[in-house]
Amino acid sequence: SAIVANSGVCAIGGDTVTLINTSVHDNLSTGVCAGVLVADNTSIHSNMAVAQLFGFSVGGILGAVAQLTNVTVDRNPGVGIYAGRRLTVNASVINNNGSGIVNGGGGATVTGCTIRGNSGPGILTIEGGGTGVADSSVTANGGGGMRVENIDTTALVMNSTISDNSIDGDGGGIWFLGDCAAVAVINSTISGNRATGSGGGIYGAPGCCCVRSLLVNNATIAANTADSDGDGVGDGGGIFTVLPTPENARVLIANSLVGDNIDTGGEAPDCGGVINSEGYNLIENPAGCGITGDTTGNLIGVNPRLGRLRHNGAPTKTHALLPGSAAIDAGNPAGCSDFIGEPITTDQRGVARPQGAACDIGAYEFACGNGVVDLGEQCDDGNSVNGDGCSSACRIENRPPS
Repeated sequence: SAIVANSGVCAIGGDTVTLINTSVHDNLSTGVCAGVLVADNTSIHSNMAVAQLFGFSVGGILGAVAQLTNVTVDRNPGVGIYAGRRLTVNASVINNNGSGIVNGGGGATVTGCTIRGNSGPGILTIEGGGTGVADSSVTANGGGGMRVENIDTTALVMNSTISDNSIDGDGGGIWFLGDCAAVAVINSTISGNRATGSGGGIYGAPGCCCVRSLLVNNATIAANTADSDGDGVGDGGGIFTVLPTPENARVLIANSLVGDNIDTGGEAPDCGGVINSEGYNLIENPAGCGITGDTTGNLIGVNPRLGRLRHNGAPTKTHALLPGSAAIDAGNPAGCSDFIGEPITTDQRGVARPQGAACDIGAYEFACGNGVVDLGEQCDDGNSVNGDGCSSACRIENRPPS
């Protein structure tokens, strides 16, 4: 069914609205407002941003609770989706809105989604909210990829890619600020994000009341840019932190790769501020960055040898480790795990870890040469030799004449 060119769908008194196989578009008000919204296989696009809540103008969906599956929220001015208490979004596309998703202080889970091309933040979580993002892409948003702000606000990113977002300010990929504001990044890629200020990939300014504010496990943070406007203001192409005293144990990084990032001014290309190592990290250029904690197995000043960001056999893009990368088999020999000690048994794409003596550093596990055609490989002849029809990167090559 279609709801077109009128007042959209609004449940007076906050009742439940259910939309299945429906298109809500080109209305002169917010597309859908409801106490509870359940939507499946539905498109909500090109509606006017009329409904106002806590300073947000909402064009697409406004609800206390929303459960969305196979939904497209597109070209709505203002916020695409605003949920105040609980939001679940699965296998959906939220693109070209004013802002993508605003979690207004409740719990939100985003799984298997693409949040792309919104002029504001891709995902914004405000005071008291918690947002989990899994198996998703947050890309090319104009107000940064993810923003986490104010007291007791958290975000968890797993098996996801945050890429090519930009912002006039700090934190192109992820930005968080506030007492007990915290972000965890696990088995994920932060790539190609740009900030005119600091923290092209991640910017963190936690308050004084919490110990662990940024937790990074088996992540690849690469090709991000700080000071993208070249005015000399901004550091930390990959990560930048502003930490209260004491600084230790607030930013914890393990089995992660930080490399190929840019600070246009040159002061702090890969990281700025202080990070607390938990071992087995590759940090290509530590200039401008204080590295404390357990430095066991760290590789400092080493070229990570990364492929370009691409679909290596999975829905979310990753940077492949190229043959000869120092990150291969360089993770914790006792096994890679997340910040609560749970084993990380696959890479971001779902390829089993480890493939060799130990898991690889970063979000990508190099599997070429094991004799099995894994995700992202065109061939695998069980070796790492070029010139035999299957290259050392497991790409089909012209066979030599017989």
